[in-house]
Amino acid sequence: MDKLNTSLSEIVIIASEDTHYSIPKAANLLMLDWLKIPVDFETRNIDAFSLENIIINAKKREKNILL
Repeated sequence: MDKLNTSLSEIVIIASEDTHYSIPKAANLLMLDWLKIPVDFETRNIDAFSLENIIINAKKREKNILL
């Protein structure tokens, strides 16, 4: 945070809803937001349209560091 001159409120983790359980757990421990990207039930591929919208909305909410 010091290196990038940012705060916790500006950082967010973006991962699919199929991500390993350790990702949301780590986000919780680090007090970071975790945004879930929906996946297709059949193929388990992420929904690119949803991903784009989630990123746009995160930037509107002043989330400047996307992990």
